[in-house]
Amino acid sequence: MQTPNPGEKATPVMAYTSNMLVRGEVITRESVRVSIWLRTEGAPRYIRITKAQILMMNGAVPRPMTYPEIIIPADQVVAFHPLPPTVEQLDYEENEKNRVNSPIELLAGSFLIKCKVRLSTQTDLLNTLDVSHAPWYSIYDLSVSHPALPQMAVSSFMGLVRPNAVTFCFLP
Repeated sequence: MQTPNPGEKATPVMAYTSNMLVRGEVITRESVRVSIWLRTEGAPRYIRITKAQILMMNGAVPRPMTYPEIIIPADQVVAFHPLPPTVEQLDYEENEKNRVNSPIELLAGSFLIKCKVRLSTQTDLLNTLDVSHAPWYSIYDLSVSHPALPQMAVSSFMGLVRPNAVTFCFLP
């Protein structure tokens, strides 16, 4: 199992695929902001997660599994976020003009993510997604739940979703 070397850190994270939830740690350089890691030039094609706790969500009853280490193709991950106590600088300036944080719900596989998205006041989410073509989209103040796991209460200050793999649901 991989352990951090000098100049590296282990960060607790959660990764979601269409039918699986993974909780564990990723090991990165100290300077890497894990909350935006998959959006960066140095993003991995495969994500190594140590101390992995997995819930398979493709049956009537979620099936737990544990592994010392797993490797997930990054293109199968639909949502990703650091876990508390991790806190990093946000990827925007809070007092930036003509921007607003809009509440939204996302369907990521069978998971429901309540969060906020950062938008220009001059456009809407559809145009933002159409223009950006970015493989990852930042979300903020997120809370994740699953209908088969009513006790599940996962939250984070910030995360990433793959826009072409989630459904954006607007709130009334």
